[in-house]
Amino acid sequence: MPGDRRFLLEEIFEGLESSVSILQDRRSQRPDFEIDCETDVQDLLYAVMKPIFPDARPEEYTPKNATDSKRIDFVIPDISTVIEVKYVRDSSHANSLADELKIDIESYHTHENCQRMYCIVWDGNSEIDDVENFENDLTGPRSFDGDEVQVETKVLP
Repeated sequence: MPGDRRFLLEEIFEGLESSVSILQDRRSQRPDFEIDCETDVQDLLYAVMKPIFPDARPEEYTPKNATDSKRIDFVIPDISTVIEVKYVRDSSHANSLADELKIDIESYHTHENCQRMYCIVWDGNSEIDDVENFENDLTGPRSFDGDEVQVETKVLP
């Protein structure tokens, strides 16, 4: 599609690890930026993404389904994209993460701006045993009630 800027998100995702490295070796005895939880990853991603995608919005909800709605980490309406960020806490959490993301994928498709969904998983301690299969199992087109959503999963670093 002409003018499709989604490729810029790919560049941002690929550069996050480098950005963290830069912020962990700061000048003038400034405190290091550490990734210790999901919020740290979300804050870094939003800080890098917002100038490039000014319409990016954090914490937007899906339409209600039955009695509740789900909170999406980021929505970028201009490119019909939603982003879910996960932080791997430990090996036990790594084992349940694919199921968490499958639930999110099933839930987020109802959002009007969800034609593409990125699942960004920060695995700083390499707790996911088989990253390639993890990404491949969660990546690809999904069809819901006649609507198709392209899902991309990336494990960082």
